[in-house]
Amino acid sequence: MIANEKVKPGGSQNKRRRRKLKHFNHLLKTDLIPRKRNYEFANKTFGERNSFAKTDTDATFMRMKEDPMKNGQLKPGYNLQVASQNQYALYFDLFQRPTDTRTLIPFLSNIFAQTPNASRYVVADAGYGSEMNYQFIADDLERDFLIPYGMYEKEQTRAYHKDKRKVANWDYDEHNDCYTDLDGIEFRFHNYSVRHDRYGTERKFKVYWAVDYFEDPRRQVLATTQSGRPRQISINANWEYFKNKAKEQLSSEIGRQVYGQRKIDVEPIFANLKAHLAFKRFSVRGLSATWNEVGIALMANNLIKLAKVSVNLKGYGQKQEGNSRFVRISFLFFIEFELCPELFLFGKKHRPLLAGVE
Repeated sequence: MIANEKVKPGGSQNKRRRRKLKHFNHLLKTDLIPRKRNYEFANKTFGERNSFAKTDTDATFMRMKEDPMKNGQLKPGYNLQVASQNQYALYFDLFQRPTDTRTLIPFLSNIFAQTPNASRYVVADAGYGSEMNYQFIADDLERDFLIPYGMYEKEQTRAYHKDKRKVANWDYDEHNDCYTDLDGIEFRFHNYSVRHDRYGTERKFKVYWAVDYFEDPRRQVLATTQSGRPRQISINANWEYFKNKAKEQLSSEIGRQVYGQRKIDVEPIFANLKAHLAFKRFSVRGLSATWNEVGIALMANNLIKLAKVSVNLKGYGQKQEGNSRFVRISFLFFIEFELCPELFLFGKKHRPLLAGVE
């Protein structure tokens, strides 16, 4: 027993060993084990996200438009998605993902599961334009989309059409499956390539290599990179198809008319929430509680608009017919039959109430 050991010159080896074991035991109990539990809790809370707030673990750190410090500070919040017709919020949902692109498919899936004939057109801004979203709307939902992609506006400029580096400005020989750039360098098909992004989405590319011009040194320089390798281009045929389809639908007469209504249809909903209802931040925490709160706010916004429409129709009915029955019939007709067949989408990030902030 260590307690019965006699005092020895230089100290007891057993006591030194005991002190070391005690130190390790104390380190395990006070540091390593609690730290491991925190890591396990954090990994479980993260899910598919890369961050969460300690004051509200359901909230994700996002970059907000309201940035008083002008330093791009990240703040915890939720991404609110709303689908509207005639400035009425018909569907909404809250997401923990900061980007609008990855919210479109689950949002539309929920909408069309509830109402299969919800709309003919899906209208949204360029933040929703992606190959995956286009393919889902066209193939799975079998609907038309009026959604520009990120480079849509830039591709309409004169500078873009004169840029010889853009493959869209090159000549394509469909019979020989080859591209020729504005310098006369020919690119022929070499191989297929499959790539996956960080979310697991698969994209298929056709890779083209520049032809060797050994007999023409000037063209050989244009056909190779600075390291001496042949120049390559990768073409995603599926993405190019949906880009052309988006251009065709957006440039059509009905496409221009419908897309022109997007800003005056869905964005006023968020303006009314902020300006008239002073709804700029959630007063509760947790995904379920915040979902209920924003639903009540959108319901109140719809009721305010309905009340204004009712007053206008009432005055019009009294002026024309002089009885209330005409007012009720006109009001029902407006609600049931005057809704447009387009579904306008918009996303907005809202912050939850933080601890110590009123």
